[in-house]
Amino acid sequence: MDEIITQLSVGDVYENPRHHREVTDEAVDTLAASIAVVGQVEPITVFADGEIYIVDSGHHRLAAIKQLGLATINAIVIDADDKHSAEVMVASNLHFPETDIERSRGTQLMLATGVRPVDAAAIIGERDTDKVERAARTLRKASDYAEDMTLERLSAALDFEDDAEAFHRLLTCYDYEWRDEHARLTRERKVKEATVRAEAIIAAAGCELVTARDYDTMRMLARGEDAPEGATWALISVYAHSSSVDIFWYGEHIAEADPEKAAREERDARITSQLNVDAGRRIEFIRAYLAGELPGAVNALRDLAVAKWEERYSASSGKVKQHEVLNTLIGFHNRVYAAVLASLESETNMALADSDGWYGGRYGQTAIDLIAALADCGYL
Repeated sequence: MDEIITQLSVGDVYENPRHHREVTDEAVDTLAASIAVVGQVEPITVFADGEIYIVDSGHHRLAAIKQLGLATINAIVIDADDKHSAEVMVASNLHFPETDIERSRGTQLMLATGVRPVDAAAIIGERDTDKVERAARTLRKASDYAEDMTLERLSAALDFEDDAEAFHRLLTCYDYEWRDEHARLTRERKVKEATVRAEAIIAAAGCELVTARDYDTMRMLARGEDAPEGATWALISVYAHSSSVDIFWYGEHIAEADPEKAAREERDARITSQLNVDAGRRIEFIRAYLAGELPGAVNALRDLAVAKWEERYSASSGKVKQHEVLNTLIGFHNRVYAAVLASLESETNMALADSDGWYGGRYGQTAIDLIAALADCGYL
């Protein structure tokens, strides 16, 4: 059936209170300027509500008509139920740029009127239908919080649907905080799970589980001050920003109490051996550097840095002056040389290096960065 365009009195047409997008002044001004020249090209879509009409699609056009002071507006009157009205409203808005919040509001509107999550996902062009389904489940639990939340946040909140406190924290924190809050909650949950597993291992070894409420008590328990002679005890250690825990065994019967000791010692020995090999290579490089065999490589690296920095700051509109770049390069070269000297002070310390750097000097990490850069440039 062909759609019939009708002229309605502007005074009889009202905005839809469930409209999920903001009507912006800029868009209204643009439409008003166009309508003033060529007239209203595209009719709005409305549905009857008694003696008045509610906009289904075309809120910006209605605002532009009102701005121009026109008495009538071209409209197509449809007989739509709430579900179809929501689908039409959201689909029509896809022709214009939407924020993530507006997109989420439109999806929430469709879900609230009974549109299936899979159909809502298809209408908004969301390939990840599971995200919409998870958002729908979150809405059933906490619709009061959800108006200004993205689909991604609603979906992520469902990770903690079985933890009322965590679920509430995710839905009530600031919008710019929710990702960090989700990561923090995930880490806390993993630590709890790891602690339960660690407690089971300790209990299986015949150790009594004791929780320290303060630091002094924890130190006393960790030293085994109250432990009987010859007893075995363990400490569960949780590191900051870690999602795992470690068990440290103490006492005389460690091998029996810790069935994973042999495998752990083998792994530690393998890591230590590799670190010693790496440290040896670094020592050889430093010796070669001091012997004058690689000064050209360092100078070439400096020249490469000059080119990179000039490229990086060429479009800086004068914010970074040439002398600042040169001073940075001079400082870089001096730090490298200081790192080499400081790191050579103790080969023993260098041999005990961990994966993050050398203990041999203040500028150890700079020297490591230099070696990595030289290797990337093909000098090592």
